[in-house]
Amino acid sequence: MSSPASVAGRERPRLFVAFPLPRDTVVRLAEWQGRLTGARTVPPGNLHVTLAFLGARPAEELDAISDALQEAAARAKRPLLTPVRYRETRSVGMVVCDDDEGRATRIAEDVFERLEQLGVYERERRRWLPHITVLRFRERPRLDP
Repeated sequence: MSSPASVAGRERPRLFVAFPLPRDTVVRLAEWQGRLTGARTVPPGNLHVTLAFLGARPAEELDAISDALQEAAARAKRPLLTPVRYRETRSVGMVVCDDDEGRATRIAEDVFERLEQLGVYERERRRWLPHITVLRFRERPRLDP
């Protein structure tokens, strides 16, 4: 989890919480993306595993959000995520990851709870799925990578 950008005044930065990817994973995904056609690839610098999307939040909430995330990170063990399969939804292609030892899910649950307590996040109904969005499209290409 990275540190927050500095903002001032009435700005409403668009926020999400994510795990960054190891450099070698980004390189391998970018090489794979380079061989695909029929969809917009997510730039390598934007590849990550999203935990929570908060949307546009008032700048004055940033310190509390940052503190909550730092507390969660301090308690966490490094997650072990293994890419296992490709999956498409209506608008994105993703690499689904196995959460070895359940560490990422425990971190996600802790983050969800802390952000809900702050009133800045509402948990999704569906179960959290660790994944890396690698493609965006208007029409499903139905790739079989």
